[in-house]
Amino acid sequence: MMVIETFQLSRSFGRVRAVQRLNLKVEEGEAYACLGPHGAGKTTLIRMVLGLIPPTEGRVHLWGKSLGEGGKELLTRVGALPEGSALFPHLTGKENLEILAYLGARELQDVERALRSVFLTERDAGRPTGEYSAGMKRRLGLAAALLSDPELLVLDGPYDGLDSAGVLEVQETLASLVRREGKSLFLSSRLLHEVEQTVQRVGILEEGRLLFQGTPQELRRTRFPLLEVEASPLERVETLLRSSSFEYFRSGELFFVEGGEKRVGEVHSLLISGGAKVLRLIPRRGLLEEGSSLKSEGGRGEGR
Repeated sequence: MMVIETFQLSRSFGRVRAVQRLNLKVEEGEAYACLGPHGAGKTTLIRMVLGLIPPTEGRVHLWGKSLGEGGKELLTRVGALPEGSALFPHLTGKENLEILAYLGARELQDVERALRSVFLTERDAGRPTGEYSAGMKRRLGLAAALLSDPELLVLDGPYDGLDSAGVLEVQETLASLVRREGKSLFLSSRLLHEVEQTVQRVGILEEGRLLFQGTPQELRRTRFPLLEVEASPLERVETLLRSSSFEYFRSGELFFVEGGEKRVGEVHSLLISGGAKVLRLIPRRGLLEEGSSLKSEGGRGEGR
């Protein structure tokens, strides 16, 4: 069973295409991280998954049903930590959670459980959230997401603002929720090292496009540099690359050929002579921004 599945999911803001034809799958009981630099489309994707904004094109399914079909019933099974979660700064962390528990018809014992799960001490929970660091606010937001004991957690940047100790604590919490309680997890991050010990699969977004989907180990084993290939028709391109001596992998409508810039001429000749239309060829040293050890160095194409 897929807890999240998107079908040609797209979202535009005016002329800006924040998410482009995204086909993504998260299995039940799986931890999946969506990685990418600022502006990659991660937050827009999460907002569509949570039904906070509608897609321009395509659709989102949760447990095999669209939000239109399942509506609020589906979302009751989801715990969310959206970007910029609002808190009452004059109230304590515990009081903030108690209000949410009341509104959601939860018990006060759920508040205590959620606070323990994110390692917020009684002293910290008794302080006004206006005095909280950014990291403490993220942990309190995660506690709020856990109040309803959800089947699926959707977290936008759960490690943002945390120091190394805080990152480790949240990693342990999330790993336990997936491993021991069988929860499904979908989160966003900029850094591979923050998530690779917690998740089973990662997807890399850049300018709203899915560049890679696989295990962290597969991403680490990917040999760089790469040549990003966008060409059509897709079936023809796949046939030509498969029959060649090039090592490559496919992600959606994109192909990545090992060798980077030195393969530009050869790949271009192969595709053109084989009857394919080449839209662009972009050499890449990696797929993620600096800080993840897999840096994105690709240029920007026209019309993006």
